[in-house]
Amino acid sequence: MADPMNIDSTTTTIMTSKFPMQARQGTTVRTGYMGTIQYKLEEFVYEEYDPKLHDITGVFHAQRVDTNSNEEVECTVKVRMQLNPALIGGQFTYLEYMQRYSPYDIKEESRILRACAFSGRTPKFLDSASEVQDHTGFFPGGYLHVLATSKLPGVPISRFLQGAWNLTENDLQVIKQDLVITINHIRSVGYTLTSEETTLTLNAANQLVVTENPLLIDENHIWYDRASQTVSFFDLSRFCHSSRRPYQQHYGYYIASNSNESSPRTEKALMGSELWKRLVAASQVARFAADQRSFQLCLRSRAEEPAPAAALRNNDDWQMVGAAAN
Repeated sequence: MADPMNIDSTTTTIMTSKFPMQARQGTTVRTGYMGTIQYKLEEFVYEEYDPKLHDITGVFHAQRVDTNSNEEVECTVKVRMQLNPALIGGQFTYLEYMQRYSPYDIKEESRILRACAFSGRTPKFLDSASEVQDHTGFFPGGYLHVLATSKLPGVPISRFLQGAWNLTENDLQVIKQDLVITINHIRSVGYTLTSEETTLTLNAANQLVVTENPLLIDENHIWYDRASQTVSFFDLSRFCHSSRRPYQQHYGYYIASNSNESSPRTEKALMGSELWKRLVAASQVARFAADQRSFQLCLRSRAEEPAPAAALRNNDDWQMVGAAAN
């Protein structure tokens, strides 16, 4: 049986093309709560496929409408729909196991949002609902989760990585600082990223060595607003309550009793993450050399005369100014 954890980006692209959440823009999602709450999906933001659960999520800016009181609230909505497990053949048994014993928990994410309500770096929780897909769904009879929050400023950081805008050195500093503050705040109210862990090994002197693993952060789940210089965690589905973590002593370095110790360690874990490397590579501050374990710092020429168009196209106006270990 194929390992669902190793499903590549091609499979993700195929699934999102077969079941495009973007096509849901302009439609209305109705929930069963009191029979009066509807969500008008006005602007598509992004979509993502989860190979572990074989479901697809679409994020939209929307209007939450109470048809009983005619109240409308501007919000951002996450719509998660189960896909037909039979479409991926031999992995069906694994999916049955995951959906039974390790499902997406919309109530847990709702609790995390409430707990982080005063962080200033997460959206405010508005409403959530778990429904069954009707005939208009991708898999009628499958689950349909809806989570509504206040509308965040800015856009997902993935837009910057896709080249929509260039990141400056100041952008990187703001993103790093705000992410460290936000992760530490979420940790202070009892929740941690599922990737936060350490590896314990013995060195040659038979001494215990703690290796700090980098954080796994999805580029769509972090939003950046350049105008207000703020970074927000939109999606908290990869956080879980600390009490549910096995071997708590392995995670103690992240939850230091002294906040002055916690921040540098969080920053180190962040800067070792793939997300941070991609942000630096996409910025005007540094470029990574392909297939090498080092990167070179480089700056654009600040000559009074603008660089020729051909040079701009070929990135010939970058000047290498140093190198650092990756």
